[in-house]
Amino acid sequence: GDDYVTVGLDADLKWMRKVLGAKYEANTEVLGHGAEDTQEIRVLNRILTITKAGAEYEADPRHAEIVILDLGLKDAKGVVSPGTKEEGTTSADCETKLGPIKATEYRAITARLNYLSPDRPDISFAVKELARSMSEPSVGSWEKLKRLGRYLITKPRMIIRFPYQDFPKSLRVYTDADWAGCKVSRKSTSGGVLRLGAHNTVPY
Repeated sequence: GDDYVTVGLDADLKWMRKVLGAKYEANTEVLGHGAEDTQEIRVLNRILTITKAGAEYEADPRHAEIVILDLGLKDAKGVVSPGTKEEGTTSADCETKLGPIKATEYRAITARLNYLSPDRPDISFAVKELARSMSEPSVGSWEKLKRLGRYLITKPRMIIRFPYQDFPKSLRVYTDADWAGCKVSRKSTSGGVLRLGAHNTVPY
């Protein structure tokens, strides 16, 4: 056995804890507002918090810290955006490939960011761009990676807030496309967001 997560009504969660405790040695926490409940738990090092205003979900903060250290940016100055269209797009940047050791390092850091990006919508586009160069990373790819690392210095953590609210009556959908947005390949990027209720992200 290992970690498990269950969602349900307070009485049902306490029943499950009692049943499991009778047969297994288990350390169980209930996230809630009750006197015996806890207001913050960690699931795979993601932080879940319950407040008077609602629930909060925070990405594992260790990954951003490790990326910054692996890129040697501990004392570097941060930037306010995770990427730009101009970063690493000159002919020299694109044509000059990284050596085997540096390329392996690039893939490892990008793979970590790819794991982090579903919990960090603010970096998802930049990580997608980095992943496109996994097979043959170039000097320009490395520059893009360092740019994202400097952004994580400025915004190392992000909370997604789910405030208490009436059940929404509609689903909001936002879509956009960046036609031929890549200066190198001329490929397009399309994306969208489905929003049910008044939830929001807060990088900090």
